[in-house]
Amino acid sequence: MEKFLKDVMLGESGIYTLFGSKPMTRFPVFCYSEEDYQQAYNEMSEEDKKNAITLTNYDLPQNWEKWQMFQAKFPSGRYLLIKQLIPDYPKEFVLCFADLVKVALCLERHYSLFQRITHQAFDPLKETLSFKDGSPFWDLVLSNSVLAGILYGYGERNAFCFFWKHATNDTLSPCFLDGLKFHFYNHPSSISHTIANFGLPIFASFSELQDPMIELYKKERTEIQQLYKDKDFVEFTLQKLFSSTSEAPIG
Repeated sequence: MEKFLKDVMLGESGIYTLFGSKPMTRFPVFCYSEEDYQQAYNEMSEEDKKNAITLTNYDLPQNWEKWQMFQAKFPSGRYLLIKQLIPDYPKEFVLCFADLVKVALCLERHYSLFQRITHQAFDPLKETLSFKDGSPFWDLVLSNSVLAGILYGYGERNAFCFFWKHATNDTLSPCFLDGLKFHFYNHPSSISHTIANFGLPIFASFSELQDPMIELYKKERTEIQQLYKDKDFVEFTLQKLFSSTSEAPIG
């Protein structure tokens, strides 16, 4: 339980969805065998082998199965932690952690943008409540890097610039694309994730100076660390996840 919660909340930045301003956190889970990894490694070029990252103590698939049985006993009306399949990759899936209140408010706040890109009118709350089972609306949203980036809490500027940078659109000039510079914020890394040492959400930042999204998450990290001070990590996290009377989130 503790390992799984720390992997999701601290390793994958789900803590910013639980207590911060991030509406949704999604990340892949890999179910490959040692033989699969070895075969893939053997097929790499020597240069790729030098940059390869080795996963150690990776037990997310097994711990997810155990978590499913646990959370079935304590349904939450506000938070969802669900498995989403990837049709073309049977040995991978996505875990999605969402705060339905933040998601609904995000759809309300950016209604005109979501409507323009999906080409459909929609009810923000109704679509939010349909998220668990999926819908054509969510298929469109999660396949669009602008809308997904906004839901992941990366900010409009970063979401649009990322889309322009990587869009396969011959109308965009190479000079314009070259001018879209970005960086990833370096965050603490350790073998074991702790409240004292966990990173910011990782995303491409296109701000020339201080990125307001990075500054926001720095502030939220400090506040989250204060909330957890002198508290048991598992107990406090579960209380927030499943208690209907939990405190209002930061932000």
